Amino acid sequence: RAVVRQVAAGGLALAAVLGVLYWWLRGDWLHGLLAGLTLAMAILPEEMPVILTLFLGVAAWRLARQQVLARSLPAIELLGATTVLCVDKTGTLTVNRMAVAALWTEHGGQVTAAAALPAEAAALLQHA
Repeated sequence: RAVVRQVAAGGLALAAVLGVLYWWLRGDWLHGLLAGLTLAMAILPEEMPVILTLFLGVAAWRLARQQVLARSLPAIELLGATTVLCVDKTGTLTVNRMAVAALWTEHGGQVTAAAALPAEAAALLQHA
């Protein structure tokens, strides 16, 4: 925020200086005011990409201090908008082995114990 305020204040100050100089040199305060406003409108929107790049660079620097490598600046912006992050590392949360926790039959019943399975289903699950 401080950078945005400084850039805006600098742009407005430059516009005011131009307006005063125009009025002082040419004696026309209205055209000086219009020239200053024109300069302010021309300068400030062009600085927004610079400010955005600066903020993303600062964010990358802060992440690097915490041992996080960001290869692209847009990735930092995307990460900042993330609300939920789901991560699974095989071996930490899982054991790299699939297991059947429950089985639903075609008649709508749930079978949870392997002993209650029909012989065909038990043989099929052994090879799955």
